[in-house]
Amino acid sequence: PVDRLNAIRRAFDATMKDPAYVAEANAQKMEIDPMTGEEMQALIKSFYDSPSELVEQLKTALADFRK
Repeated sequence: PVDRLNAIRRAFDATMKDPAYVAEANAQKMEIDPMTGEEMQALIKSFYDSPSELVEQLKTALADFRK
């Protein structure tokens, strides 16, 4: 449901700005530069909208990389 989706997105956004979370990430030398839920949704949608030829090329490239 949309209300739950929005609640999860806002909770994630708040976590990424939480001073304790940021301090812990910095202590572990982790870089925090998250996307919002809306940005992530748009990115994933763009993957699904990719031409099938591009998907096949990526599969081949990944298979070669794993060797």
